[in-house]
Amino acid sequence: MKENLLSLLKPEARATQEQQTVPKDLIGKRISHRWLVDGEEEWFDGTVLGVVPGTTTWFNLLYDGEDQVVSLNLQKDIEDGDLLVLS
Repeated sequence: MKENLLSLLKPEARATQEQQTVPKDLIGKRISHRWLVDGEEEWFDGTVLGVVPGTTTWFNLLYDGEDQVVSLNLQKDIEDGDLLVLS
């Protein structure tokens, strides 16, 4: 899955070794995001709303059933397989 997400990067947008980026194609996608809660693995579904202005790896997310938008750096989560694209 990680390779699929990283393959969404367009060749001209591929990151250098100094700066990695995640695909802007995630915007508007439904995702499932793995978190550890009290030592237990849990998956939370939500929607990627957009990129945090001035960044390349921070995204605004809205999890199902929540009212508050959260901003998270998704690069490591993608690399670790903790973020799945549902649709």
